Amino acid sequence: MNSAQEPEPSWRPDPAEAENTILAAFTRWVAAEHELDLPDYDTLWRWSVEHLDDFWLAVWRYFGLQSEPGPSTVLASTAMPGAAWFPGVRLNYVTHVFRDRDPDRTAVVELTETGASTEVTWGELERQVGAAAATLRRLGVGQGDRVVGYVPNNAAAIVAFLATASLGAIWSCCGPDYAAEAAANRLAQLEPTVLVAADGYHFAGQTHDRRDEAVRLTTLLPTWYLVPFAIVAVLGLIGGSVLDIYSSGLALLTLGVRIPRYAAALVDGTVMTAGTIYVVFFADNFIGQFEGFLTTLGVPIAAWCGIMLADIALRKRDYADADLYSASGRYGDVRWIPVLTILAATAIGWGLVTNSSASWLTWQGYLLGPFGLGGKTGAWAYANLGVLVALAIGFVVTALFSRSAVRAEESVPVAAPAAAQA
Repeated sequence: MNSAQEPEPSWRPDPAEAENTILAAFTRWVAAEHELDLPDYDTLWRWSVEHLDDFWLAVWRYFGLQSEPGPSTVLASTAMPGAAWFPGVRLNYVTHVFRDRDPDRTAVVELTETGASTEVTWGELERQVGAAAATLRRLGVGQGDRVVGYVPNNAAAIVAFLATASLGAIWSCCGPDYAAEAAANRLAQLEPTVLVAADGYHFAGQTHDRRDEAVRLTTLLPTWYLVPFAIVAVLGLIGGSVLDIYSSGLALLTLGVRIPRYAAALVDGTVMTAGTIYVVFFADNFIGQFEGFLTTLGVPIAAWCGIMLADIALRKRDYADADLYSASGRYGDVRWIPVLTILAATAIGWGLVTNSSASWLTWQGYLLGPFGLGGKTGAWAYANLGVLVALAIGFVVTALFSRSAVRAEESVPVAAPAAAQA
C-alpha cells in the first residue's frame, strides 16, 4: 500500500503534550547518551530494531531496573523459537510496580456499571498483595507454579495477579460469566496449583451468583498429579517407618521408658503413621500443617542442640563411654539443668513462632505482642525467631551454669579397660 492509500490516523496527540510524555523524555535521553539524531518516533523505532543490545540496555538503565545480577548480555541467542534475553538475570515485576510509590496516592480506581466507584491507594494495594501472597505461599505456590482466576475485572483480580507474580508464579484468568466447562477449556491446560474464584458478578443491572459454577470448575481442573503425590507420600511414609523402627527403641529408652525394642518400634510407628495420614490425607492444607509440625518440633530440638554444643565446647576431654550407659557413672542419671533449660527455652520459643495454616497451633506466638514484635500478624510473626532464641538460650544457660559440673565430671579418673587390669 503506497502513502496515497494510507488512511489518516483518527487521532494525533497535541505536540506540546507529546513533548511531556515519558517516551519523549526517553528519546531525548537516548539521543544524548548515544549521540544520535532522533527527531521522531519512527527514527527511534528504526534505531531500536537495528541496535537491539543498545536499545534494551538503554531501557534498562533509563528506568533503573533492579535485578540480581545486573545485565551483562542482552541477547545471547537469536534463534526463533528459543531466543535468550538477559541470560542469568533475575528480577521481579511486582518489586518495580511498588517502587517509589506514594502510599497515600490512588493506585486503582474500580468503577462498576452502577456508577459506584472504589479507590485503592498504593499503600493499601501493597498491603493486600502482601497478605494474598502470604496465603498463596502457605498453599504451596512457588516459582513456576500456575495460579488461575475465575474472577471479574476488578481490584481483587489485580491483587491476585500481583500476589501471584510476586512469588514468581504464573497468572491466568477468565471471567465468571464463562460456564464451568468453557473456563476449564482455557485453564485446565495450565495444570494450576490454586484456583481463585469470585462468588459472582454484576451485569445489566443484575447480580449473577456463580458459586455453583466455581465449585463445578474445581471438579473439571486436572488432579492427576495427586496420584504421584500420593505414591511419593506413601513411599516416604514407608521410608520414615524403617528409620523410626531402627532408632525408636534407643530414643524411648533415653527418655527412661523401659519397654522392649519391638514395643518401642510399635509405639513410635503408630504415632508417626497416624500423624502422617492426618497431615497428608485429611488436613485442609498439607504444607501449612507440615511446616507447623516442623517448626513446633524445631524449637525444642534447637534448645537441645544449643545445650549439646555448649556441653561439647566446655569439655577438654572425650566422654567416658562406659559412664554414658551407667546411671551410677560420673554423668549421673538425670541432669536437671539441661532438662529445665529445654523446658524453659521451648516455652519461650513457642511464644515467638506462629503458623496460621494449622488450626491446632493458633496458641503459639503468645510472646510476640508482649515483646513488642507486632503480635501474631506483625512483620516478625513468620520469622521463626523462636527457633533461634531456643538455640541461644540452650547454649548460653549451659555455658554459664554447667561449667563446674563438667569440671567435676572430668576430674574423675577414667577406669582402665577390664583386659588391661587383668
